Amino acid sequence: MKKNQYTKRLSALLILIMIAIFSLTGCHEEAKPTETDEPTDELTEDLSYLDAYTEYVQSILDANYHGDCTRYMQITGASQQQAAKMAEAHAVNLAEQIAELYAIQLKQIPAEIGERLTEVAYDVYEKAVYTVSDAEKVGEKIYVSISVQPLKFYHGVAAQLEEYIEEFNARAKDGEFGHLTESEYENEYAKGVLEILEASTQSIETEDARDYRIQIRYNEETKVSYIAEEDLDAINRLILAKWEG
Repeated sequence: MKKNQYTKRLSALLILIMIAIFSLTGCHEEAKPTETDEPTDELTEDLSYLDAYTEYVQSILDANYHGDCTRYMQITGASQQQAAKMAEAHAVNLAEQIAELYAIQLKQIPAEIGERLTEVAYDVYEKAVYTVSDAEKVGEKIYVSISVQPLKFYHGVAAQLEEYIEEFNARAKDGEFGHLTESEYENEYAKGVLEILEASTQSIETEDARDYRIQIRYNEETKVSYIAEEDLDAINRLILAKWEG
């Protein structure tokens, strides 16, 4: 085992301790609705335009967090493949951020680890609790309010992962993994982290509800409405119970 491997695990522990100021936000571009993913004309046949935007926001959240793309497809006209790609990219992005946070080297270990991390992400997002309120028009602007019960996912595993990393470091320092290749070493570490994360998704507590208001934006050039990336990121931070440092 190389010396820098041990040092890296110490860095991972420090990152874990400093989770309060680590930002777990953002999605791949595919995971965000583009400006063309707006409510279609067909939707307004049986809904008022305000109700249409309420349904639009609800459908995006349901697709990204609960994996239910049915309404999103009906509203935006997206194909099943497009909707599934958006939801998958959202989960893969979280999996990659989890890997970065806990120093899991995805490029050096079997693809199975990455796939299992993506399943962890799906399981975490499936637990998301949110309520979308009716859209309202204030002056010339349209807003949709969302009530979110943040998930204590990171809070719940922090102590256990800190203990695991300290124990793993001690074992590494004692030379237990000296016979392993770097890839085998990384895989050994990742499996332990993954087991803790997988077990934690079985029961994730939530915090008290918090409200967030989205403004429906309008692009004058393309003549379509959309949700700003900053709003989607803010919702994701709320759902993942990001600690404010």
